[in-house]
Amino acid sequence: MNPFGASVFAPCFSDPERDIHAVNLSVEIEQITGGRRITKIPRIPNVPASTAVAESFHMSRCLLFPGIALRIILLIFAAALLLCSCKDSPRSTEPRIIFPHTFLDDVLAEPQYAEEIKKAERDLPDDEWSNDPFRDNVSRNHREIGVAERMLAQIQPRVKKMTVTDLFKSLKVFPRAAAMSFPGVAYYLYRDGNRMIVEEIRSRPKNELGVLPGLADENWIVWDGAQGSLNSLEELIHFEILNDRR
Repeated sequence: MNPFGASVFAPCFSDPERDIHAVNLSVEIEQITGGRRITKIPRIPNVPASTAVAESFHMSRCLLFPGIALRIILLIFAAALLLCSCKDSPRSTEPRIIFPHTFLDDVLAEPQYAEEIKKAERDLPDDEWSNDPFRDNVSRNHREIGVAERMLAQIQPRVKKMTVTDLFKSLKVFPRAAAMSFPGVAYYLYRDGNRMIVEEIRSRPKNELGVLPGLADENWIVWDGAQGSLNSLEELIHFEILNDRR
């Protein structure tokens, strides 16, 4: 027996076809939520729980929205609950690439060059530009190269005193899988600094070069400018320094 009797809800509960829709709706909600309740349903004495659930959903359907609109909204709401419950799940993150630190990085960060770098790395009204093969500020490039050359002149005496191992580990490199470039003064400092280091290694006696094969690594590329050879550390050792491979 319906506990609501002949109340204002009677027209809704007295329609057998609508009752079937209400029961089907409650089943669908249970399937979507994995059996979890998404609202509190009052327990009605002498009425089975499943009937109470169906009638409660049916009641809201009759009072608020006609037809299938409420059915769709409730299904979307239930799905949203499941998505929200997963929002705190741990997310996979790509590993952060840590670039080897070199003395070239140290000289670039020296405060005495900060103002020079700032002045060099800007476009001025009287700068000369080139459009071949692309638009480029030629005057700015010359200013940046000049700053890089002064930096390299400062560290050259230090380079002469370094071991082959320390020199090799001071090369500016980047991961093979990455597309890298460096802006401004850093572009020329890293490019020409690497070239200076390689020339110094080549000048050392052959017996000092025996440590190089143990430092070979195909996963790191030596920065040599945008138009450079892009050799890996392994290729640099065997094809450019030792020349023991063809």
